[in-house]
Amino acid sequence: MKRRKIVRPPRPVLSRAEGTSPSITVASSAGWRYLPLIVLVALAVLIAALRLHTYNEPFERDITSHAVIAHEMLAGRPLYSDLWDSKPPAIFVTYALADALVGYGPAEVYFIGVAAAVITLLGCYWAGSAYGGVTGGLWAAAFWAIICNDLWLWANQPNIEVPMNACLVWAFALMLIEIRRQQTGDKRQKTEDRNPKPVPSTSSGQALSKAEGFSILSSQFSILRWLAIGGLFALATLYKTVAVTFPAFLGLFYLLASLRDRRKLKLAFLQIGIVAAVGVAAWAAVFAYFAATHRFNIFYDTIFKYAGYYAQSRGGNFLTNILAGLKYEFFARAMKSTPVLIVLAAAGAIYGLVRPRVVRASSPWRHGQDGRATEPWLLLIGFLIAAYFAAALPGRYYNHYYQLWLVPLVVGAGWAVGISNLKSQISNFSWLVRPAVGVVGLIILLCFVLPEYRFSADEWSAYKQGPQYIISKTVAKEINELLMPGETLYVLGINPEFYFWSGRRPPTGVIWSTDLANNPLAQEHTRRALADLEREKPEIFVINRLQAQVPPDHPVVEWAQKQYIPLPGNPDRGVLYGQPFFRIFIRRDGKLASRLSRGAVKSP
Repeated sequence: MKRRKIVRPPRPVLSRAEGTSPSITVASSAGWRYLPLIVLVALAVLIAALRLHTYNEPFERDITSHAVIAHEMLAGRPLYSDLWDSKPPAIFVTYALADALVGYGPAEVYFIGVAAAVITLLGCYWAGSAYGGVTGGLWAAAFWAIICNDLWLWANQPNIEVPMNACLVWAFALMLIEIRRQQTGDKRQKTEDRNPKPVPSTSSGQALSKAEGFSILSSQFSILRWLAIGGLFALATLYKTVAVTFPAFLGLFYLLASLRDRRKLKLAFLQIGIVAAVGVAAWAAVFAYFAATHRFNIFYDTIFKYAGYYAQSRGGNFLTNILAGLKYEFFARAMKSTPVLIVLAAAGAIYGLVRPRVVRASSPWRHGQDGRATEPWLLLIGFLIAAYFAAALPGRYYNHYYQLWLVPLVVGAGWAVGISNLKSQISNFSWLVRPAVGVVGLIILLCFVLPEYRFSADEWSAYKQGPQYIISKTVAKEINELLMPGETLYVLGINPEFYFWSGRRPPTGVIWSTDLANNPLAQEHTRRALADLEREKPEIFVINRLQAQVPPDHPVVEWAQKQYIPLPGNPDRGVLYGQPFFRIFIRRDGKLASRLSRGAVKSP
């Protein structure tokens, strides 16, 4: 009896034409064409929804400092010469833009966090697709959508590493796309050489082949792409100068990937030169701006003098900090949710670099003589090494520093899943079980991250750095009730959140008391702070009794002792580590003191 032939429906092909850039649509059957777009939109919505859970979290001091300084910049106060912070200007510009768009307060923090996470999500998809196909891109994006909300990495709020990652992932993706474009051009040129065809003449009578025309057009786009890569790296360094490690190590490993081909090596040197030139031009432009606005000296001292002090302020130096990273980074509690990503990325790298043959027919990348596609994995290794150095150089090892590891880990994990998918195609496994590696990895990641959402926003804050920010938020709102419109307060401590939650303007641009002592700029900061406080005469003076980090005979302390008295009743607020946290003082001859003496307002 003749067996009837079973006609199966076509399988979805999550791939793209060789030599093209990644896309959010798939050139396959109509029902699957927009699957990547649908998945990416769903993941973006998931990120936005998860961030709502901690919308009103008592933010840590870096975030509120950025918001306060940016808000004052919009009011016309100059950065560095008045509003001082040790960071480059990009983070303050970012917060100022968000402030202008959605307003001052938690809304701008939420907006920056979601916008940067979604931009990075798209970059992870593009980078993942550049080597792992659409499958690898979607899994990289899915891993990112979950881990970018992790509690232990403090990743749910937009500290400075968040916009940095948005820049770095796109620079990395563009480098991958450029390498692939070069390989495609080589293949087209070889095809032309093997199969020469008559070529039309130009208007000048010279013959121009399709390969030559394609080469001229693509070279123009290539230069623009490398200019964009340089611009993204430069922007990352304008968020945090340690980001220079990323173009340095990615450029180094890009050169290593080109060693086998002398012509490509020369081209790689030229391309890295373009990236370096853009970075130098960007920083030259920034210095020129501050010079034109008479702030060159203070900007120079901030970026170079203070940065050197900061890296050595805990007894180390750049070298000892890098060595200490071997202990703090590889065994960090902050990384407790990431082991599955590390395992997947490591397995993929071993498979891509060591295994004798890697799906030569299915992979669009050029392979070596043993059939390996090594270029993307070499770049990924460079990315990981750069992240290690960037997190270690400051010598602090705060949890949010480790967020710089996330992009290369999720992209590497996505590539690992993409490679396993290509392998399963050759083995003719059912397409339903191909994503098993990704599903298992995602389930493990969810098991780490989702339980964190049983905590409230205040509990998230407490798990990060104890109850200090909960206390600060409560006390700031209490103080705000004591003050009339236009009156100000000053906090001798490291608590810019007082200005953020009270909505009061800081009377001096030297917001952190740690900048008033024991650093190269302390004398200048003290002079400015005293002049500002004498001019503004804040009604309330708050001392952080545990974290002020200034000596009892500091000029600002001596000035305050002459001008302020403890708040009547109980001036102490909050208990941290079993000790009083804040003490509130009021101006001796101030308006608040007069209102309290008349009984116009009750002392809390």
